[in-house]
Amino acid sequence: MRLTRNAIVTVIALLACGLAISACGAPNAEEGRSRLVGTYVLADRRVPASEINPGYRSASLVLMPGGAARQICEFKNGVNYESSGMTWKYTGDGNVTLTPLKDCSWVWGPLLELREAPSEAPRMGASLIVEWSRNPVILMDPDVNAFYEWQGPPK
Repeated sequence: MRLTRNAIVTVIALLACGLAISACGAPNAEEGRSRLVGTYVLADRRVPASEINPGYRSASLVLMPGGAARQICEFKNGVNYESSGMTWKYTGDGNVTLTPLKDCSWVWGPLLELREAPSEAPRMGASLIVEWSRNPVILMDPDVNAFYEWQGPPK
């Protein structure tokens, strides 16, 4: 069987598309957990976060191997929040589950309506979408362009 030039180009294009789709999809549970381990900083690209929570300064998230996590929120009045007993898990579904999650800048789902004070403890966990690229991005709220950006290994 002899393939024409157009047929060869089509086959190559289909193979490239298939490889690109499989490379960009969510990894399996084991690989995903390995890739998610690290330190993240909350990037908030909507209106300045200070317009929504005037006391907010910054937030970071650290995902450790084995499922332990910690979250640090800094506020302009000098009050800081550091989580204790926080856990995370990834099962291969494209989402990372964080329990409990403090929404420091008041951007995430139901917490947006509660308007927690900076010193209040978080009340619930969250399942957040992960964008898989060279360095994972954890979307806090894709509608307002708020996300945790990978900074490097855990500290």
